[in-house]
Amino acid sequence: MTRLFVSALAAFVFSFSAAQAQSAPTAIAQEAQKAQAAPVVKDAATRAKNTAQRMATSLSLTGAQAEQVEAILLSQFQRMDELKASGNMKGGARQIRQEADKAIEGVIGADKYAQWQKIRQEQKEARKAGKM
Repeated sequence: MTRLFVSALAAFVFSFSAAQAQSAPTAIAQEAQKAQAAPVVKDAATRAKNTAQRMATSLSLTGAQAEQVEAILLSQFQRMDELKASGNMKGGARQIRQEADKAIEGVIGADKYAQWQKIRQEQKEARKAGKM
């Protein structure tokens, strides 16, 4: 009789736990749902300003250099957004980045540009590793 009671109790607990686990999403699933529900999309001007500020801080740019870099980045981001909207990212995106990089190097100089490239590479690696 005790054995039957224990078996029935175990079956009840197991079925209750399984039903509860199916109805309640995990913390990881909840975070994924939040991320999908509210994507953060910044306009080109905001992205350009934020990137120029990071560059100014990281590379000790002058105010004039930061303003010029922001203008170059704004143009780049606007052109990239147009490409994305057209649905044709092949080829054009690389050219836009190369043109912007060349213009930025002309404004900040080869040494600071090399430092920025190193920072960008580290950020890329961190994103791939899931750290950013």
